[in-house]
Parts: sequence; structure tokens; C-alpha cells
Amino acid sequence: MARGFNYAPGASDEVAEARQPDVQRARLVVFAQSKNAVVRATIAGRDDCPLGLMVTLAHDGTPDVRAAVAGNPITHGTVMEFLATDRSVTVLLALVANPSLSSDLVSELALHKKADVRAAVERRLASGMRALGDGAREDSHNPELAEHVAPLPLAVPGTARRSTTQLFSRVSL
Repeated sequence: MARGFNYAPGASDEVAEARQPDVQRARLVVFAQSKNAVVRATIAGRDDCPLGLMVTLAHDGTPDVRAAVAGNPITHGTVMEFLATDRSVTVLLALVANPSLSSDLVSELALHKKADVRAAVERRLASGMRALGDGAREDSHNPELAEHVAPLPLAVPGTARRSTTQLFSRVSL
């Protein structure tokens, strides 16, 4: 066995358990803190991932974990806004492929400096994949977020827009 290599990615019992549909919420929290990035990415991609874990996993050091959050259709719009500023092309491509991406973020990513991201937006638009309207599903999936995070104000010329990082600092995990 090579030094530092214990198993193939995704071949652990922890990954298998994290993929089970009936895993308890408390176990999701434990799995989100795993040293195994495949386990964290599995949790980030689940359709029952709690909002607090998604926010935490959106800050993960591994791009594949952040990409799993970005590609998850239940990811909150504020989390998507944060991920739209990510430096990893993997994360940005997962975000563009997310069917829940807002039209504002699609427009913003269409002007991205990285050609791969712009090309992915072009493919998305050419395929006819529609973007969600501004905040159309925010409260329906995550009503508790409104209690902890103020909605982003529209940018008004001459005023500074609060950063998503500032908004995340108000979320209690």
C-alpha cells in the first residue's frame, strides 16, 4: 500500500452510510465533519442536507465538496451567491448546472472572466434550461433563513452592496 493512501475515494463504510437515504440528521452533522472529502461531498449533495451544514460545507477547503453544494438543487440562493465568487472552475461549473440557479446569477456568470464558465452558461442557455426568478423558492424551502439573514438589497448606484460573507456571519449554525 502506498504511503498516505488508505482506500479508493468513496470505498469506505462511512461513504456508504452517508449515502443511505434513511440516515439520521445527527449522523449528517458527524459526516459533515469527516476527514474524508468524499463523505463531506456526499452530505453536501443530499436533498435533505440541513441549511447550517450547507453553509459550513460551502466554505470547505476541498473544491469537490463546494461543488457538491453548488450543484445541489436545494441550495439556498444566498449560498449560491457566495459560491459564485469561488475561484474553482469545478465549483462554478456545478453552479451553472444547478437547475435552481437564479436568473441574476446566470447573467452574472455569463460575464465571468473564465472562458470555461462563460461557455457553460452558453450551453445552459442553448439547452433551454430556465433560471428561477429572483428569490422564487427562497422561503418555500428555507423559511428559517429569513430569521437569520437579511435579503441582499439591490445594488443602487453610488451605494456599496453588503457582501455575502457579511451576511453569512449572521447565520447561526
